[in-house]
Amino acid sequence: MLVTAFHPIISANATKVWLAENRSLESMCPPSLMNCLLCRSQASANLSSSVGEQSNLQLSRSGGAKVSELGFQVAFKEHRIVAFMAGVAQVGAEVTDVVANIIDTNVVVNDKSLKPLFSFAVITDVQYADIDDSQSFLGVPRFYRHSLESLHRAVDAWNRRGGLAFAIHFGDIVDGKCPKDKTRIAFNSVLSEFKAFRGGPVYHMIGNHCLYNLPRPELNQLLGIPPSTNSDSYYSFTPYPGFLFVVLDGYDVSALGWPVDHPHTKAALHLLETKNPNSDKNSPDGLSGTERRFVMFNGGLGEQQLKWLEKVLEEATTFEQKVIICCHLPLHPGAAYPSTLLWNFEEVLQILHKFDCVLACIGGHAHEGGHVVDSHGVHHHVLEAVLECPPGTDAYGHVDVFPTHLSLHGTDRMASSEMYLK
Repeated sequence: MLVTAFHPIISANATKVWLAENRSLESMCPPSLMNCLLCRSQASANLSSSVGEQSNLQLSRSGGAKVSELGFQVAFKEHRIVAFMAGVAQVGAEVTDVVANIIDTNVVVNDKSLKPLFSFAVITDVQYADIDDSQSFLGVPRFYRHSLESLHRAVDAWNRRGGLAFAIHFGDIVDGKCPKDKTRIAFNSVLSEFKAFRGGPVYHMIGNHCLYNLPRPELNQLLGIPPSTNSDSYYSFTPYPGFLFVVLDGYDVSALGWPVDHPHTKAALHLLETKNPNSDKNSPDGLSGTERRFVMFNGGLGEQQLKWLEKVLEEATTFEQKVIICCHLPLHPGAAYPSTLLWNFEEVLQILHKFDCVLACIGGHAHEGGHVVDSHGVHHHVLEAVLECPPGTDAYGHVDVFPTHLSLHGTDRMASSEMYLK
């Protein structure tokens, strides 16, 4: 079990903050926080440099953390949680891991007595196929048949938990290696598992492996993506008053899924010819940094979708809605390998950063997962893939939405995360 708490000891604006050797953190805590998690830990620290520099913080109970520009982390074992909220300490249960992130904020949360506004289920990259296990082009094992079993366990767990308003699968429902004569059978097998979900609607988005298998219009129909005159695959929905989910189509401009003479296909092929010198456009060899994103298994947002996104965010701002962006492709290089990024992620981020309503961007595609908070306080979280779970393991979760934060509760290989709102 992983618990995250926040504590306002160190200001990001401080030029230098020093801790004397073996000084108790309790002595630094404001009187109103004397029973908070860190103070009760009685952890002693040896800090050898100032905030803003990378350094090691040695703890008497745990072994270490790193100092960063915004603060530092403290980790320790087998300690009793004291969840702090609005100046009141509450004692929780024993856990095996507790992590305290010391940042410039005023609230320590994780009080289980707080009820979320709503909750929803998350999973990504099932990539089922009725074929033998194999590997990715990087040599990572993939378990094609087991992914369906893992999805079944996920839906069963969600149903047993209850209280989930909806579920979202973040793309790649069937693997590209699925035999073409079994494609529709594979899709129906996965969708049948999702139909067993009793919490509400299941939302989907387009992934590259989806487009390896079926044409876009048929995918939209199978996945329940709202119909449009242009076979667009982006949309939005409001599951709870004051919250808007925006589902992007990361393969709007793509060499996949459109007819060969479609303008988006032509634009994608031209971009790949310009940016990627390899004859195999799925290879990032020779490309460096974020330029490695210019491979055929990625894509981008077209001009029409970009205009739509900006308009949606303008309206969300007007109506004081909080927005969560969903896209199969990661939107920030700090959250995923460069070779998995949306082609025009910088252009998308420029739009997102115009508005204070955007809280988080959640995606898939980069199977190992990742997380970063960008310069505007927007969380970018990439979920771990089901496909790469060995038999008997899983990767799914649910998100509790609170007024102050999103709490992702991951199962097994899916990491948990606390995403505090800016």
